Amino acid sequence: MKLTTIEIITAHKALTSFSDNKMTLPLAVKVTRVTKELANVVEAFEKNRKDIFDEYGTEGEKPGTIAISTENFEAFNAAYTELMESEIEVEVEPIAMASLPDTLEVTPHDLAALGCILTED
Repeated sequence: MKLTTIEIITAHKALTSFSDNKMTLPLAVKVTRVTKELANVVEAFEKNRKDIFDEYGTEGEKPGTIAISTENFEAFNAAYTELMESEIEVEVEPIAMASLPDTLEVTPHDLAALGCILTED
């Protein structure tokens, strides 16, 4: 399945937020597998994001912050946008909405974030 980096990041965050809910064993196994697969991509994203900030930024006024100069902003923005919009092939099996328990509590925001890995079957 091909997903953009931003879809992967938001889906991973949503899966992590509701993974504390009780669910059937098969669903829990699937959620765990998907979460781990997406976590690998999120980890690689964090490294690439840091590299972009290191390339186009300088140390900010406050310790631990990075400032992007006006001269570098356009190039930084292009590189960051390309990273966020890049498509990545991930080995995840979609999760059928019918397999989710009716008692599963999920916010509409998280549900929207999971749209890329949920199916209506």
